[in-house]
Amino acid sequence: MQAFMLWQTFLQNVNPLSKVVHAPLVQPVVIEAINDFDSVPKSSIALLFAIYSAAVMSLKEEDCQSRLNAPRMLLLKRYFSASQKALAAASFMKSRNIVTLQAFVVFLLPARQIYDIQTFWLLAGIAVRLGMRLIENNDIIHKGPTEMTFCLCRYEVGEFMAQHARQLQDPEVPVREKDTLIDQLETHMNENYLQYLDSAIPLHLVAECGVRSAICKMRLMAHHPFQYADRGKSMPRNERDMLFKTAVQMVEYDVLGKSTRTLDSFSWHLDVAFQIDAFVFMLIASRTQAADAPPTMRAWHLVSEMYKHWPALLEDMNNELYDAVRELTLRSWEAREAEIARRNLEPLEMPEVVAKLRERKARKTHIRTSTPTTSVIIPPEASALHQLAGVAIQVDTRSVDSGGMDFLHGTTAAFSASSFQPNVDQHIDEPTPPIGGGLRLGGTKIMLRIWFEVMSFAEPHGPRRGFRTLADFEKEVEDTGSAVEEDRAGY
Repeated sequence: MQAFMLWQTFLQNVNPLSKVVHAPLVQPVVIEAINDFDSVPKSSIALLFAIYSAAVMSLKEEDCQSRLNAPRMLLLKRYFSASQKALAAASFMKSRNIVTLQAFVVFLLPARQIYDIQTFWLLAGIAVRLGMRLIENNDIIHKGPTEMTFCLCRYEVGEFMAQHARQLQDPEVPVREKDTLIDQLETHMNENYLQYLDSAIPLHLVAECGVRSAICKMRLMAHHPFQYADRGKSMPRNERDMLFKTAVQMVEYDVLGKSTRTLDSFSWHLDVAFQIDAFVFMLIASRTQAADAPPTMRAWHLVSEMYKHWPALLEDMNNELYDAVRELTLRSWEAREAEIARRNLEPLEMPEVVAKLRERKARKTHIRTSTPTTSVIIPPEASALHQLAGVAIQVDTRSVDSGGMDFLHGTTAAFSASSFQPNVDQHIDEPTPPIGGGLRLGGTKIMLRIWFEVMSFAEPHGPRRGFRTLADFEKEVEDTGSAVEEDRAGY
């Protein structure tokens, strides 16, 4: 009875966060398909296979092995392929059947983990336009929580961003005007949704954290230092502190979602992506905070928690973006240690993850120095920060699924863009990659520009070694054949 087991899994893990189907109407179809598959309409067959695909997607590998006696990827491939064929058989592009549309929308849930972002965006657009042919605007206003509260919260935040995302990121729009917009949204969400939620109920907790995290992200977008003409050097101290605390809040919401066991059934949603933009900003901004201040202490506790709950961040050696974050973690900790030493404070206890990263880096350095080579070595910190900025350069706010606690469907990379957009002159012959096309940019000069600009915010007097301008910084590169040897790159 694998089909019925998958249906129950869908009801428990996926349906509470999606609410695309009405369970009492679908369950009889599930039973009918088990007893007499040939009698089930094509539209319903498409819906069933989409449901089974989404159910498998929501399970972990060990659950698939113990409950379904098969590897997760094998099951996902089997049901996802069946979903594609069933949708084609139901002529989903031409159909005006609501069940066929439901099948296609449910199909998109596992699709976002399978297709590349451009393909997924196109498919999501098709779903929207198919739905517009069937829409009836006759919603009834209801006060208080319902099983649709999570979905409604996402819709409200998404609609707000569709209307105001450009304003929030536009440096020409006064910050006060941006704050007013965000305050109005926050008031609306509190009055209509958040005040009715009970955080002891898992679905309510996901909804509340999602809304609050989204509002934090909007404030970061509205106040980001790179919206200043001088890249934030003239930003008032209280505004810098506010940005840092806001980033810490966002990371706290992510950690809460991963560390709360009652939310395990929603891990398929929380795992899509974590708030790497807020995490990176928190690491960089921590350099401007007192090393022994409570917010800084809290931030470094969260760094350890992030590495704990996202093991790939530490273990995935093939992900260039993760490699960049690891490098930034080390640099930020070194800056904190330097401040502690300068102020003659009691030495800090080194987080376990920092010790691991240092040990790994020392091992790599030993291998490099003990192996003869004629290759030019790009500074690791330049390469790392280049990768972080790579997220920014290829950004399109419409084409990114942030996932997790993030309700700003499509704005994680948008925030990264405002965070790390390098000031690259047009005469530099460096191709910009297609939107969503990976992290590669290439070119040591671009890498070092990015490193200089990011560190200029963290260190208002410019990076170490006396570089006061970007031109000075680049000249060092030109004089050494467009690269700086690793043992001289003491940034």
